[in-house]
Amino acid sequence: MQLRTFSYKEWAGHEQEWILDELLLGSRNLVVGKNASGKTRTLNVIYGLSAHFVGAGIPTLCDEFRATFEHNEKQYIYELDYKNRQVTHERLIIDGVVYLDRGENGIGEIVAEKVNSSNPTQRIPFQAPPHIVAVFVRRDAIQHSFLEPLFQWANEVRIYRFAGEGTKGNLAQFLDGGPEANDRDERQVVGRFYATKKRFPDVFLEELKKDLKFVGYEIDDVFVGPPNSVIFEVQGPAGTPALNCLLIRESGVRAVIDQFSMSSGLFRVLALLIHVNAALLNRSATTLLIDDIGEGLDFERSLALIQRVREKAAKSNLQLVISTNDKFVMDSIPLDEWTVLRRVQHRVTVQNYTNSKDLFDRFAFTGLKNFSFFEMNATESVSIDMDEDDEDDEQDESGDPYHA
Repeated sequence: MQLRTFSYKEWAGHEQEWILDELLLGSRNLVVGKNASGKTRTLNVIYGLSAHFVGAGIPTLCDEFRATFEHNEKQYIYELDYKNRQVTHERLIIDGVVYLDRGENGIGEIVAEKVNSSNPTQRIPFQAPPHIVAVFVRRDAIQHSFLEPLFQWANEVRIYRFAGEGTKGNLAQFLDGGPEANDRDERQVVGRFYATKKRFPDVFLEELKKDLKFVGYEIDDVFVGPPNSVIFEVQGPAGTPALNCLLIRESGVRAVIDQFSMSSGLFRVLALLIHVNAALLNRSATTLLIDDIGEGLDFERSLALIQRVREKAAKSNLQLVISTNDKFVMDSIPLDEWTVLRRVQHRVTVQNYTNSKDLFDRFAFTGLKNFSFFEMNATESVSIDMDEDDEDDEQDESGDPYHA
């Protein structure tokens, strides 16, 4: 299952309202926009919808989600409204047929596939807890098998905030028989590395080292252990498991470097590649949301990381949604994968190849780099007209054919 369209409203009709117009998504997507245009928020609300589907979402005060999915050539249309931390509207339509329809107080109807064999889309009444979405609470592979694709999609959405520094300070303790790291939690990078290396002892580490080399880091080994650059003044009781972090050994360097001593750029790359490779090897992800990819990296490494992640996503049939406002990243990704966000007060408008094909095609004739398209579209709507026969489309005195 892949997400195809997504829109969102928060506090609609109130002073605090924030509206994201319909976002159209393909298999690989680059979300661009100026600072404070809504890039990070867009990825967060997509992830927020997935959290509601798996029962991990926190009920909100006033939200409206609208999403369209594609699964086995079927179209799923899903609607969800929250008010005062309770679901007031929830509906699922599959290929034009209403399978789930629920209003306030959790009361609604849902298709029960085994109730009437002659009518597999017959709906029965139900009442769910008003603060939980029915997609989660009514999950039943026998009576409501049509909910399974939504649950599986949501359970396999992963978000990684590339510029997030909080992850670098996270350590891990390993207990015999203890739970593995939560692969939905991007902060648990040490635990994810440990668990995946244990399960795939050779493949995982070799793939990680190849990826790091491709990006420009010559690393001979990656492992976990107590940090060697930090001393903890307060120690646990005797027998308490050690606090572990990530450590690396660079080619030609004798010293072992722990995650506290790594550069921010190296640690960000290492953490992201650990999560991506772990997800691919464990087949635990179908959608990757990566915010501010390449932030803090030099030009060559930023482009190499983008290329590597895009290649991995393409080979694994993962839906990839990444965001940036870095010009070098923009120049490296085809315009037909772009989504340009532009915020005017409380509303975020969306421009991409699907809804602005003529504009994108005309820009392709200019020969300019992709970042120029962003500059012309980030603050104002732009028309690019290459028709020399139209008297209204003359160039100005400077010879500039663009009209903003």
